[in-house]
Order: sequence, then structure tokens, then C-alpha cells
Amino acid sequence: MFPDVAKQFYHTIEKRWLNNEKLRIRNKLIFKVLYETGMRIGELLLLSKQ
Repeated sequence: MFPDVAKQFYHTIEKRWLNNEKLRIRNKLIFKVLYETGMRIGELLLLSKQ
């Protein structure tokens, strides 16, 4: 994914969850982990809180 496409994803997350800060933060974190690590969605879903 190109950086300008990633910026568009972040912008869309900001717009879509403008009124719900918790969802906005969660979704930005999910996207950041996927984008910056190359992790797949299935791998992300298997992460556990420790």
C-alpha cells in the first residue's frame, strides 16, 4: 500500500467515527498495526491481551 492510500484510510477513519473517540482510536490502532507490520487480519485477531 502506498503512503497516500494509507493517509486516505486514516482520514476516512477520522470522518467515519467522528463522534465516537473510543472506536476511532481502536480502528486507527488496528489499521496502524496491519499497515506498519504487514500482519494479516487473521493474525491480528489471534492476538491476546497480556
